Amino acid sequence: MSNIRLSLALLALISLTGCSGMNLQTQAAQQAAAVHGSIHGGQQPVNGASVQLYTVGTSGDYSTATALLATPVLTDSNGAFNITGLYSCTNATQVFLLATGGNPGTTANNPNLSLMAALGPCSALTASTFINVNEVTTVAAVSALAPFMKSPTGLGSSAYDANALAADFTTASQIVSTPTGSAPGSNTPSGYTDPVSLINTMGNILAACINSVGGTAGDTTPCGTLFTLATPPGGAAPTDTVTAMLDIANHPTLNTSSLYALVPSAPPFQPALTSAPSSYQVKLQPTGYTVTRTFLVEPDQQVSSLYALVNGATSTIDLTIYDLIDTTFSGDLVAACNRGVKVRVIMDQNDEKTPNTPAYNQLNAVTNCSAVFAYKKFPATHQKSFVIDGTEAAILTLNLNTSDYAGTRDFAMLENDPVDVAAIEATFASDYSAAVQQAANSTYVAPVYNPSSGNSLIWSPTTAQTSLVGIINNATSTLLVENEEMSAANIVTALENACQRGVAVQVTMTNQTSYHANFAALEAAGCGVHVYADSTKVIYIHAKVIVADYGTSAQLAYMGSINFSTASMVENRELGMYITDQPTLQTLNTTLTNDYAGAPAY
Repeated sequence: MSNIRLSLALLALISLTGCSGMNLQTQAAQQAAAVHGSIHGGQQPVNGASVQLYTVGTSGDYSTATALLATPVLTDSNGAFNITGLYSCTNATQVFLLATGGNPGTTANNPNLSLMAALGPCSALTASTFINVNEVTTVAAVSALAPFMKSPTGLGSSAYDANALAADFTTASQIVSTPTGSAPGSNTPSGYTDPVSLINTMGNILAACINSVGGTAGDTTPCGTLFTLATPPGGAAPTDTVTAMLDIANHPTLNTSSLYALVPSAPPFQPALTSAPSSYQVKLQPTGYTVTRTFLVEPDQQVSSLYALVNGATSTIDLTIYDLIDTTFSGDLVAACNRGVKVRVIMDQNDEKTPNTPAYNQLNAVTNCSAVFAYKKFPATHQKSFVIDGTEAAILTLNLNTSDYAGTRDFAMLENDPVDVAAIEATFASDYSAAVQQAANSTYVAPVYNPSSGNSLIWSPTTAQTSLVGIINNATSTLLVENEEMSAANIVTALENACQRGVAVQVTMTNQTSYHANFAALEAAGCGVHVYADSTKVIYIHAKVIVADYGTSAQLAYMGSINFSTASMVENRELGMYITDQPTLQTLNTTLTNDYAGAPAY
């Protein structure tokens, strides 16, 4: 999942897993008596649209969906369709509907017309199910399902992350109601509001193309203009409206003003925005809550802010850490326990058990403190984060190791986004439980758990590789990179490709011989590689950061614990995040630019 995705998939996943322990692969097939509905472009019925039901693919993320109807049904002059006794599917299998082509009330059919609705589990479809498919159901479906989607019919997951895909189907229903074809959806979680005006605005943008005879990228028609503006950096132009929406969902800050200019003079969906947004990212928003973020640069600012968070805790502290070799920090945790704060700590054991053992013993000797060595399924628990009182999270590139503080380039983000905090807490609960049960039974195997992306999170082993490669592949002008490692072939290839398509790439690292071949390959492709000596006399690049297209509407950064190695991206437990706020992006841009200038060329 390479872009910044919505929303409340975590809450949706809780509702899914809390209702049933049934195995998704063993549900009995059912025969749906009827599914009916209508297809509209804006408020105009689409005549002769081809309507097909699909179940999601099961052979991996983006895998090909399976058509349920031997022959698609066609809509009548009122845009109506009726599917009766024409298919069967497994109860828990996720189903979506795709409508293509047809005449939206113009002079001819529109070959570029494509509309979508996320319907959820097959068991939810009954004779009374009515589906109102239009532009806003398409916005909701694509925005929610984009992490698993590469095309209108390339939508699926593996068994490993099937629950996460099911949660995203629930999220789509919370954003827009398919029975009414309007926002907000149903069962929006308490404390959150739906961005109705943004959703309607995006629907209005799609309507400009839907309610036309079509077009091709590069021409001046509404469809042609939409396809040109939605074309991803270095990618192919879309040729249908669902694919265009997918490209927008993957690049929500690209061409925002120009896309807004496509809104028709009489917009079909209201209320809508009165000016272009800075982003077309769709996510549920916490009500009456101001999200704040504080960004720390190490070694410049040191770690006093992290100590202050611990010392200010009043109820709980949940910490996941690779190294805990800071006696001040562990002492502050003990002091918190002594004043009644419940402290839980997950420490890496596969790599760092020996250095972590003193803090492990120190914490477990105190009431209210509990430290566990991490679940061994992960080759390393390399995540570095903690949550205070269930309301504020710290996401770090640095280890809690006193010997590192003075000489390493590292970063930390302190934030109170409740969606991110809830996702981190839920993942902590799963990982902590797995560690406790494995400690009691060495043969214990934990159930598969897929962390929620919250509003900005990137997790390993589930989404890291796709996310980091995606940021690099989507860059159009500049890339600033700092990382401790450079061994992952797909990262090296993505950086080489970026340089060869004209992106100005600056890589700053510490000079380690194991990466020399890749340094040389990057320079040969036109990338700039600067390296600091591997010496305590100069700064050590420990941070894991990418800043893409700074100063443009598509600017985006990654920061976290995830290194550019295959193990880090697809095997370890790791946590990173997307960064979009201007103050942090400016700080990162300045810091990485100065670091690059301060190191000699490789």
